[in-house]
Amino acid sequence: MSFEGGYQSDVGPTHNSSVGGAIFITNIEPQNSSENVTAKVFSSDGSVLQSCSSSTDLVNVSILAITGFSTFKPVVMVENKVVSLVQDEDQNVWTGTVDINLAGKAFIEAIHNDGAFHRCMISAEQIPVVTRAVFIGTYPQQQTELKENDLFSLSVEASLPFSTVEIADYGAGKAQLLTVATGTSATVSIIIANRGSTAFSYGAKIRVINVNGTKSNWYVTEENGSTNGVNLLVLNNLSPSVTINQIVYPENQGALKNNESAQLKTSAANYNTIVYSSPNGELKIEEASNYNPTKAVNRIGGNYNTSVTNLSIAAKRNANAAITVVSGIVKIANDRPSITFVEPTQRLISGGNANTESQRHQFIIRSDQELAMPPTLSIPEGAIENEAIFNLENNEYELAVLIHDNDEKGIHTAQLIQAKNLAGLVSNVFNGEAIYEIGGFVKRTLIFQEFSTETAIGTDVSNTGKLIATDKDEIPMNHVSNLENNTLSYTITNPTNQVNPKGNIFHWNDEQAVNNNSTGLATVSIEELP
Repeated sequence: MSFEGGYQSDVGPTHNSSVGGAIFITNIEPQNSSENVTAKVFSSDGSVLQSCSSSTDLVNVSILAITGFSTFKPVVMVENKVVSLVQDEDQNVWTGTVDINLAGKAFIEAIHNDGAFHRCMISAEQIPVVTRAVFIGTYPQQQTELKENDLFSLSVEASLPFSTVEIADYGAGKAQLLTVATGTSATVSIIIANRGSTAFSYGAKIRVINVNGTKSNWYVTEENGSTNGVNLLVLNNLSPSVTINQIVYPENQGALKNNESAQLKTSAANYNTIVYSSPNGELKIEEASNYNPTKAVNRIGGNYNTSVTNLSIAAKRNANAAITVVSGIVKIANDRPSITFVEPTQRLISGGNANTESQRHQFIIRSDQELAMPPTLSIPEGAIENEAIFNLENNEYELAVLIHDNDEKGIHTAQLIQAKNLAGLVSNVFNGEAIYEIGGFVKRTLIFQEFSTETAIGTDVSNTGKLIATDKDEIPMNHVSNLENNTLSYTITNPTNQVNPKGNIFHWNDEQAVNNNSTGLATVSIEELP
């Protein structure tokens, strides 16, 4: 309905001198969201509605009223219905809405109890009607069924020009809102929905929308015929299934080398054709277009691969052209592994004598390949506690080594015994040096017999500059390179009373402290840092 010629006034239909208040229609909306009120003409800077067009008689009217002289809260009527008003903050301005039935009237009139009124003109908006909607064309790729996201053309005709075609999430189609050239006919492509894995015929549900946003009623294609490809489409989302169950490598191997082959075990269903391939050319598959639940695959290229897809199986179902592709990796290890010993950044301190414990250290071993088992190595000094453990987070092997006070101090070289890759190729030499240094020792408490100047440390000293010693009162002591009397001083000897910075005897140079040790309870704490 199109409305024009609306006006507002502070004079009621029956004029007298005691007219007051003010009233305005500010908006009109349909009660049902599927309907439309459009072509709105506003005045007063877009605040007052003068005219509009509606596709329905059932509308909701918004009102603004100002207090008159007779009552603080005005009484407002719209088409003989009282409007429930709410005050706008602290002003004498009131707003409200009311549902009315136009019943074909060409205007809406709002009346204030103090005489003011406002009239908005309204006229009928013509509603388009879908007169015909049919599928056109043929199934794609010689299919007899459609799967999800296939496309099919749909021709739509209507009684009045439209600019949008709406496809409902119903039957054959997914929900779509498609803009078309304004006119009374259009052809669009609908996107096919997934309605399950059983063949069934479905129609489509369509409506058109004109440039004003007014919508037609829904049109359902199967209510107007039952012809396949015209009123109905056959949907079936059934796809082939392919599963790689197992890859069996040569005995005691987990990868291929040279021209070795592996047995590929698969299962497949709901397909018409199947093709095996190797995307990067590393494999040869015999009879690549024939399915066999167990099929030989041969290495023909690639030096090392445990992570990049080199096997693909594509199965196709002809009825709906559904294709399922599964990928896999046939592991290849055609090169010997390169094994690197990560040299410790610090010296390995010792323990085990003088009431201490052997010190546990970690050796790190890196491999450029996945190994069939932990690498093994030998060391001239120290004791390997257990086999190397793989640390997945760092992609390295960690080996626990115990260093005892009796182990020789200095630089030593580890030897690789064996590192076997997944294909059985073995390396027995480290890539680069494999050096570690034993030096320093864990903190210990030395006990001196009465009046004694010397006691055994329990291990050799490596670097006197890294020694830390304190007396029983935890007062730091100073290392010196002689045996002269000096308060809070000491030197390292071996044999007794002979200065030797690499010795294993603690010589106490403080004569007063030695002479005070009449009970044999004097102690000194000492350690050599890494």
